[in-house]
Amino acid sequence: MTRTLRVLIVDDETPARRRLRRACERVAGVEVAGEATDAATLRRVLTRDRADVILLDIAMPGLSGIELAREPGLPPIIFTTAHSEHALEAFRVDAVDYLLKPISEHALALALARVRARVPTQTPSVSHTPPRLATRTGSLLRVFDAREVSHLASTDRVVVFWIDGQEMILDESLNTLEARLRGHDFLRVHRSALVNLTFVSAMRFDEDGAALQLRDGTVVPVSRRLLPEVKRRLSGQSE
Repeated sequence: MTRTLRVLIVDDETPARRRLRRACERVAGVEVAGEATDAATLRRVLTRDRADVILLDIAMPGLSGIELAREPGLPPIIFTTAHSEHALEAFRVDAVDYLLKPISEHALALALARVRARVPTQTPSVSHTPPRLATRTGSLLRVFDAREVSHLASTDRVVVFWIDGQEMILDESLNTLEARLRGHDFLRVHRSALVNLTFVSAMRFDEDGAALQLRDGTVVPVSRRLLPEVKRRLSGQSE
C-alpha cells in the first residue's frame, strides 16, 4: 500500500502557508506534517516530525530558501515562490521543482507526484534527489536530469555537457559540478572532464595513454594520475 506523503510547509507569510495547506489537503495521499516560518523553526520541526518533502519559500527572514536548501540532510525540496529569477539557482541545489505563486493545485499535485516516485513506499524517506543541470538560453531555462548526461568538459573557460548528442553550456565550474554529482556515477577522469560511468562501453590503451569510449563512440582521455581510480570504479568497486 502506498505510504502517505508528509509535507512540511516553510513560508514566513501566514496567508501563503494557509493556501498551500489547503492545496495539499486536496491532493490524495498527502498530509501536512507541519509548518515553519524560517530556517530555525524548520530545524525544530524536523527534530520531532518526519517529512518526505519541503515546500520552501525563497524570500524569508534570515537564511533564504536557496541558502537553506544547501544544508545537508534535508528531505527533497519544492520551491514555492513569487520570484522567477531564482530558478537557475534552485536547480543547482537539486530542487525537485520550482513553482511560481499563485500555485495551481494541478502544478502542486504534479510536483508532489515527482517526489512520490522517489520516496520508498514502506520506509522513511532519505534525501537523495537525483541532481539536475540547468542551462539558460535567452528567457528559456532548460532543466536536465544529470543521470541522462554522458559527460562534462571544461573548455574555453566554460563547462559543456552532452545529452542525447547535444552540447549544452553551463556557468558552473567543473569542481562545483564534481561535488554536486558525487555519488551519482560521475567520476573525474581528467582535470578537464567528468564522465557518467553508466555511459562507458570500453577503456582503450594506446601510445597516447588511456581513454574511455562512451556508448555513442565519444572518446574521453584519462589522465595518468586518475587512471588507478578510474580502473577501480570500472571494476565495480564502490567509492
